[in-house]
Amino acid sequence: MKQQRTPEVTLEKVGPDNLPDCGIGCIRNPKHEGFEPKVEWLQQRFAEGLRFLLFRDGKGKPLAFLECVPGEFAWRPVDAAGWLFVHCLWVYPPGQAVGGLGSRLIQACLEEARRAGARGVAAMVSEGPWMAAKQVFLRNGFAEIAESDRFQLIIHRLGKGPEPRFRNISKKWAKQRGLHIVSWRANTAWKSRSRCCAAPAQRNTRLPTTVSSISCGTGGCCQIITSVKDASGTC
Repeated sequence: MKQQRTPEVTLEKVGPDNLPDCGIGCIRNPKHEGFEPKVEWLQQRFAEGLRFLLFRDGKGKPLAFLECVPGEFAWRPVDAAGWLFVHCLWVYPPGQAVGGLGSRLIQACLEEARRAGARGVAAMVSEGPWMAAKQVFLRNGFAEIAESDRFQLIIHRLGKGPEPRFRNISKKWAKQRGLHIVSWRANTAWKSRSRCCAAPAQRNTRLPTTVSSISCGTGGCCQIITSVKDASGTC
């Protein structure tokens, strides 16, 4: 019986110097209207300490990636100073066929945290549409420490210090009426009239605020949301 060959995979730590070669992970077509804004956004985030870990196959095509930042620069409603905070973990279908890449990325992120002397790694996860399922984090030693609406705050502790915590933003949302286009950071790469790469039904369609809302996280992918309460950003 012929044995199936294990695909060749390479883990890259993407930075300003190798970004043109490695690409940006979530948008593979350099002609896509969101490609250049995401490149600009990444260059700014690298200066803040962004870690962009990317698995590629033997032909250089992306298989999976993870983005994490020092907690002081987290663009989620959390206080996480002293921690590395995961904003996006994504495995493409070809990467899913390889198997185990999500866990390998998390372990690589934990090693980044050890080298940086961080207290640990944190992430905001959910059972609903978001990034990779929270189960992959739990299998890699993360534990849930807080919950807000449909989101959970999870951590993998490496050292001593205060735990991350959710910020109370309920008063801000209470002032909003109707549906809105929102983002956690003013410098996110996606603008209010961007197309959404994560919702095929809405792709190539402008999103009027009276019909839908869009929430942007890393500037690469977006999530269509149906209520202000659910507007929390995604990777």
